[in-house]
Amino acid sequence: MTHATEPDLGPLTWVKGEIDAALGRAREILERGCAGSEAAGLQFAQSHLHQVRGALDIVGLDGLTLFTDALEQLLGAMARGEVPADAARHALALRALAMVGNYLEELADGHTIPGALGDISNVVGTYVRRSERMHEKMLLAIRELGTTIAAGFAKLDATLA
Repeated sequence: MTHATEPDLGPLTWVKGEIDAALGRAREILERGCAGSEAAGLQFAQSHLHQVRGALDIVGLDGLTLFTDALEQLLGAMARGEVPADAARHALALRALAMVGNYLEELADGHTIPGALGDISNVVGTYVRRSERMHEKMLLAIRELGTTIAAGFAKLDATLA
């Protein structure tokens, strides 16, 4: 029995046009900037990237799917204000989008590039992990604030009774 060492590109060729179009729409949104509606623009870009991620998952490109998922999470965190949507993160997102597109082009042309997404994948992953930790801290602070406010209202109710 032999094991396949090369990915099956048949499914990729069927959806590559849609993937490229969704990557292009996400890139255009990020390049254009979202003056006055930053969160909405980031959510649209995230939505397009979600389509890419779903197609990659169906095609079976697991590593690229995970990379795209991390980028999608970063855009979501930026849209929700969990991490600043600053120029550095916009540049990172644009670079990551370009890398996904370039990687798919190389793959479609029959080339495989082990570790091609490694460095930027680590950077995107770091932002996502920081966002998750920040989100957990925010939830804890909100719970503590809620308990404090509830205690204050209980005191007020006791005073007024």
